[in-house]
Amino acid sequence: MRYRRITKAVNRRFWNYESDTAHSLYVVSYGRGTAINTSDIDILMLLPNTAKRRFDAYAQNGQSALLQVVG
Repeated sequence: MRYRRITKAVNRRFWNYESDTAHSLYVVSYGRGTAINTSDIDILMLLPNTAKRRFDAYAQNGQSALLQVVG
């Protein structure tokens, strides 16, 4: 459920697209199928090049700024 909620928020914000599965992959324990119910979720999200360049241009805390936009 968390995966779909996060994926949908990213897709809506960066792709203007209503999908809870597109542009994302489970990675690490969920991706391997070895997660337990207390595992955190590691998601690899594909962003448009314009968004990547925007956050890469931050002198500091670009990753944090990205999370704030999605949150």
